[in-house]
Amino acid sequence: MPAGFLSAESPNASPLSASEEFESTTYVPPYLYSAINFAVKDVPAKTNTYSGIGKLQAPVVTSLEGNESEYVMSMHPNPTEGVVFLSAISKWTLVNAFGETISIGHSDRLDLSRYSSGIYFLKIGTSTLKMYKI
Repeated sequence: MPAGFLSAESPNASPLSASEEFESTTYVPPYLYSAINFAVKDVPAKTNTYSGIGKLQAPVVTSLEGNESEYVMSMHPNPTEGVVFLSAISKWTLVNAFGETISIGHSDRLDLSRYSSGIYFLKIGTSTLKMYKI
């Protein structure tokens, strides 16, 4: 249907053609579907817990490339004012926006409170997670 205020019930609406109704795409989402591992029945609770104003503590799936056999790391909150929690204890390298290594560690959390606001990257194995310190 044309953009605007038409709906399927509008007098000037016409049905979609087969090519309009079922367009193919080559879009690949920037995350792995296998990383979403909760039951459908839990969707309402997850939605109420993690959506809405001020609820940025939702786990962020950040695998940007690779296949499903690779490990998927997540972290939260992002953006953060201080501590970032990782989904597992990992060896990591914290890099600033200039590509300079500023910290190396092995844990399931990282305290950014002593760093200035900005963009940081956390390298874990072959993955790189982008973080925002506010």
